[in-house]
Amino acid sequence: MTRAGVEPLMTTLMVAALSLCAMFGGASLLRLGLAETRGAGADALRPLLEDRVVGAAAGLELSIAESAAPPAARAKNLEALLARAPANAGAWLDLAMARRAAGDDFSGVVEALRFSALTGPREARLMAGRVAFALPFWAALPDDLKVRLVGDLAGVGPYLETSERDQVAALVEVQAPADIEQICRDLRARGIVDAEAYGC
Repeated sequence: MTRAGVEPLMTTLMVAALSLCAMFGGASLLRLGLAETRGAGADALRPLLEDRVVGAAAGLELSIAESAAPPAARAKNLEALLARAPANAGAWLDLAMARRAAGDDFSGVVEALRFSALTGPREARLMAGRVAFALPFWAALPDDLKVRLVGDLAGVGPYLETSERDQVAALVEVQAPADIEQICRDLRARGIVDAEAYGC
């Protein structure tokens, strides 16, 4: 076969291979779409978790579908999702909450909270979520997470409604006096002039 005959053959084979990939990916997307539109629930989504094309999306849908699942089962589902989509900061925060609710070792809660802060450092919804979730156990947090939590509060604080600020203030006010002082000092150092609105 001459060089002129090889090039069209290679092009044809390449187009055929790409078409097959698109067909198989399209089938996975179609199955996921049907499961979502039919509201088929967790049983229809589980088989899609291992799919390379839609596994992460199916994991996210499963996480939402099973939000009322027992905490240990929810944590397991979130871990499966995060194995496919490790940059999902919201899933990391949900995992921290599920682990805490399941009574898992605190180091696992801290790990998930840390990954949420690393993967979503400037997402306002998650910043507020981390503050609300982690302030109640401030004293048990490692220093690096305390710094991140104050950063979250300083970043999202100006956008909180008065009722939300009151909730944060209530969480700060129940801390030990030394912890309150640390939180308030760190907030002021970050330029929060109305730190009193946060229980200082």
